[in-house]
Amino acid sequence: MKKFIQDTKKRNDIRGIKEKVRVLTSSSLCDYFLQHGLKRVRFLTLPGVWWHFEKKVSERFRKIRTHFTCCEINRNFFNTSAIYMPKSNKGLKFKWNDELNCQLITNGNNCLLFNTDIFNLLKKINRKYECIWLDLPCPISNELIEKIRNIHIRLNDKCSSFILTVLGARETDFITRDNIKKYGSRLNYITRSIEEILSDFKLLYQWQYNDSSPMIHSIFVK
Repeated sequence: MKKFIQDTKKRNDIRGIKEKVRVLTSSSLCDYFLQHGLKRVRFLTLPGVWWHFEKKVSERFRKIRTHFTCCEINRNFFNTSAIYMPKSNKGLKFKWNDELNCQLITNGNNCLLFNTDIFNLLKKINRKYECIWLDLPCPISNELIEKIRNIHIRLNDKCSSFILTVLGARETDFITRDNIKKYGSRLNYITRSIEEILSDFKLLYQWQYNDSSPMIHSIFVK
């Protein structure tokens, strides 16, 4: 029983830390976009099942209209995510997208959910966003850096933000390990790599926290 109580407290602490990161992220983005006078912000995200961040942003961005394009590649998670999608009075609509060859669900208002990999969408859909958040269950790697090398073509030219969340451990390839040593730390490697790709962006915030595993959360703005 003692171990169960300890484990429960630990899980609650982890959820609390992750929730704090979401709050800080949504508030800092809201301040940034309000400062630049934006009336609408288009997000590209990985909402998970619960849409925690998207709902929090909708609450925080009261003076800014929000639109969310989201991806979930796992079919079971995709179906469950539809249940918790932020609702509108227009109801959920199930459609087929020929460009991505996948199903999509819309709430008829400000949310689109595609049953595909987010990098597939970035490659094939010619749209721009004010904010892209890659919340990935993988470590930083040379392969990942290469996959996001052209992400600037999907970001608003005048005002935008790029967020990257990755594991803060478990690198397996030698190139990545050598790069981490070269830059002195994972944090520096991530920062330098993204600022090289997005040369007119700067690091706004960077946090390390534990979510069952160590995580690194970085926010860059133009």
